[in-house]
Amino acid sequence: MDETENRIIFDEFCHETYAESRTSPVVSREKLEIVERVLRGDSKASSSDQRLKRFRAFTQKHKLVLASLQSCGNEEEFVAVKEQNETCKRVVCFEDFFDVIKDVHDNVVGHGSSKSTFNAIQSRYALVPRKAVEKFCSLCVTCQQPKTCKTLKRKHTPPVKWTPIITPNRKSKHKGQAKKFRIETDTFGELEVPADKYYGANTARSFMNFDIGGEREKMPVPLIRAFGVLKGAAAEVNKKFGLDPKKAEYIVKAAKELEEGKLDSHFPLVIWQTGSGTQTNMNVNEVISNRAIQMLGGVMGSKSPIHPNDDVNKSQSSNDTFPTAMHIAVALEIQSCLLPGLHALHDALRQKEEHFKEIVKIGRTHTQDATPLTLGQEFGGYRTQIANGMDRVQDTLPRLYQLAAGGTAVGTGLNTRIGFAEKVAETIKKRTGLPFVTAPNKFEALAARDALLEVHGALNVVACSIMKIANDIRFLGSGPRCGLGELSLPENEPGSSIMPGKVNPTQCEAITMVAAQVMGNQTAVTVGASNGHFELNVFKPMIVSNVLRSIRLLGDGSVSFATKCVAGIVPNTDTISRYLNESLMLVTALNQHIGYDKAAKIAKHAHANGTTLKEAALALGHVTEEQFDQWVRPELMLGPK
Repeated sequence: MDETENRIIFDEFCHETYAESRTSPVVSREKLEIVERVLRGDSKASSSDQRLKRFRAFTQKHKLVLASLQSCGNEEEFVAVKEQNETCKRVVCFEDFFDVIKDVHDNVVGHGSSKSTFNAIQSRYALVPRKAVEKFCSLCVTCQQPKTCKTLKRKHTPPVKWTPIITPNRKSKHKGQAKKFRIETDTFGELEVPADKYYGANTARSFMNFDIGGEREKMPVPLIRAFGVLKGAAAEVNKKFGLDPKKAEYIVKAAKELEEGKLDSHFPLVIWQTGSGTQTNMNVNEVISNRAIQMLGGVMGSKSPIHPNDDVNKSQSSNDTFPTAMHIAVALEIQSCLLPGLHALHDALRQKEEHFKEIVKIGRTHTQDATPLTLGQEFGGYRTQIANGMDRVQDTLPRLYQLAAGGTAVGTGLNTRIGFAEKVAETIKKRTGLPFVTAPNKFEALAARDALLEVHGALNVVACSIMKIANDIRFLGSGPRCGLGELSLPENEPGSSIMPGKVNPTQCEAITMVAAQVMGNQTAVTVGASNGHFELNVFKPMIVSNVLRSIRLLGDGSVSFATKCVAGIVPNTDTISRYLNESLMLVTALNQHIGYDKAAKIAKHAHANGTTLKEAALALGHVTEEQFDQWVRPELMLGPK
């Protein structure tokens, strides 16, 4: 027998056994609804109604309460049995026994015995009798195949539908009123969806199936808003190819709200879902559909007059929409966050380069003393690193501006019209002001994520540059008494909870942690981009979340570092001069006059005897005092002659 036949047999058993029973505590759906009314204090549940009085007695006898949990990002109230330890177990009506028992039997105990299934049920739910569990297990198709069953491993995963143990009587955010729900459907069936949310069954199902990381792991907002740009553009183009103008108009209006961030709260899904991003694409389709339906005065969830698949997703697939939204989001964030941040850091370093151009200091290679340079030259090196980093990022943009839209499922463009891809790219170009074009090869655009890997490679170089710059600055500012002390860094906040007066280079520490995180993200993006299997890369949500995070961290971090550290750096000129005059490497200026070997002897003699270079040179007789003063001049050692 298949599962459908088993369900029919099991449901008939439950109806015959429990529907008319006066002794069993098992409840029907109708009875459960009345109990819920009683517990909520519904005005219709008058004390004169003898039947309702019996239900009040029933709720007291079985210690029934209203409990609540977070479902799809919203509070849901339901009937539960209150335990002695103040936790609750959800009451299940016999019409739902099949789904609940199947979930626990399949996913929690891995087709274990009826006893282990019943024990797992008891720890999660209330008023589910052993007899019903035993009946289900006797019908399980998998368990009727002993050899197969013995090889199954228990997954130890929680029930799909509900969190099992819930704190009772949590106060509602809506003045004691129960959260309202509506019924939406997808190809798997019906699901309850919060009545005030625009998403539908696809989103709700994904929310239940991928409970990974919670709020902090939600799909990035820039990606969601980029979908608004894409869906609006697609609707405009679809109107030219036959989509009803009224539908197109309201899809565009809803998509515009999405693009502007007005619908952010309707996107609860996390990054960790299908690697194609299908659930998020459907989240977008459902939100736009229901918002458009609402604006038209229709019924949310009806999929009429605007269908999430047939209208909002017309001529599209998740396989081409998600990578298109990825490219739009990353390009917009680069322009609005990353490049302005790097420009701010570049300008701060350029100003210091100019201010410090007359300050001669000793250079260091291998962390050892070397020949002189100016502090301005040193900061000029930092400035150029950032300038080159910006150029590298800009160099990646032509590939980023190529959009996958129009490739649909595998890159062939099935279910689109000729010219659709080009017109969508042109519309997105007008909407964003960025030079987007349709990808010349849609197969590459779907199967590979090379463009984003290239972008993040440039971000990784920027991170490496920033790590070097920030480390140099904090080491040059070490001290104040026992470090290098060539620079004084801004004192922004107390540095120690135990050492009074201590101030730390916190901005340098923050930006180097940012750099380290970006370097780590590079590894994740590299692994993700290398996993394009056949016609589709299925690491897209992870890739785009890391790229967007790196962009935001580098952009924000650069502004903070520029304004709260670099702008306030002051040179300690006395310390710089002292180090310069004590350096033995000034002897390098004598190479062309007395030769490398004699110059080396002077340096070693000075170091061994604790004298100055001049004293050592005169003691060894290799130069006169006049020659030394003429040849060893740090200000003349700053460039070619």
